[in-house]
Amino acid sequence: MNFIKNAKLPIKRSFGLMDRYQKKQGDKEYKLFLDFMTSKEQFTLVEYKQFISDSLDKMSRGIISKFVGSDEQGKAELAESKTILNACFPEELENPKELNDKNILNEIESITNLSQDKIQKMLKGYNGFRSLHKYVQQLKNSGKDLPLTYELLSQKFRSEYKYSYDEKMNLDENRN
Repeated sequence: MNFIKNAKLPIKRSFGLMDRYQKKQGDKEYKLFLDFMTSKEQFTLVEYKQFISDSLDKMSRGIISKFVGSDEQGKAELAESKTILNACFPEELENPKELNDKNILNEIESITNLSQDKIQKMLKGYNGFRSLHKYVQQLKNSGKDLPLTYELLSQKFRSEYKYSYDEKMNLDENRN
């Protein structure tokens, strides 16, 4: 409170500075996100695990991410996803289709003490990011400019991206 009381700037202006700082941090995070998405030829669970770990690390340092949310529920879901991914063998992370095997899912469920619904929710999140990765790669390879903000990327992705038959089937399977 002393900071605000002793501040030479009007309170409204100081909040404007905070907004600009947060916007600058958001722009920096978005650029890092785009670099991450464009540097990978394929997007497997290995990359998703890295993304989850980085996001949890940033959240623990107080950095708000538009990609995963910033509330306690979002943090808990990320932690559960990391637990699930840590229970997978490297071969399963490299080839996520192996996770369609019921025996493997039951094994992960018993190791993590998390329900199959939570495992399916993590896989749905992965499939969404994999689709976003494909879209960003298509934009990059076609020479089109990448959107300047996450909001624009999200809008463009939802309106332009055409899901393949396999992606639609994966989304439908993960909804059940």
